[in-house]
Amino acid sequence: MSRQVCCNAAVCVLLMAPDSSVLLFERAESPYGLIPIVGHLDDHSADDVAALAEATQQVTPDLRHLAPIASVWLDGRCDRVTTERAGHQWMVLAAPVPGALTVAGTSTVVRPRWTGRDEIQRLAERTVAFAAGAVTDMEWELLPGLDPTCALLLSATPAFPLVTLPADDRELVASLAAGPTLPASSAREERANEVWERALDGAGDRL
Repeated sequence: MSRQVCCNAAVCVLLMAPDSSVLLFERAESPYGLIPIVGHLDDHSADDVAALAEATQQVTPDLRHLAPIASVWLDGRCDRVTTERAGHQWMVLAAPVPGALTVAGTSTVVRPRWTGRDEIQRLAERTVAFAAGAVTDMEWELLPGLDPTCALLLSATPAFPLVTLPADDRELVASLAAGPTLPASSAREERANEVWERALDGAGDRL
């Protein structure tokens, strides 16, 4: 079977519970990481239609109140055939979920969970630590943070802030999202030391 060609357009749907938590899933296989509902635009006629189609593959309600909150281009690898620049024009949409929601995993995503904003920020910081080399591949597979592209997306929505990343951290995560090549070992070691120092300072503040 031939591989699909990347359309360079994608959607991200943030399902919001009444307590402002967001529905996230774990990727079932590499590249590991936690993601909201994401998918390619493909042959749908509009971003919101594509988002609705993608969302209803993984949740049961008819989601008809999708509000666009950001549109951003991000360089990034894709498991489809890339004919032009590797990356996607992302449309990020939010949808309130007023009541109970039946959620199921799929062959590609598992363990759906409602995740509060503080936890989403911590997951993004773990992604930074992984990009810096302070988290090993095995540690990441066992306990992943946010998918790098999603960490960038959620830090690029000023009207709906979920993640805060300093410029240096965004650059590290962007390098991770763009492809398998990570920063040079000396640079990664330096950034890993910075990440560990910040983590230790934070732990000291909590003691």
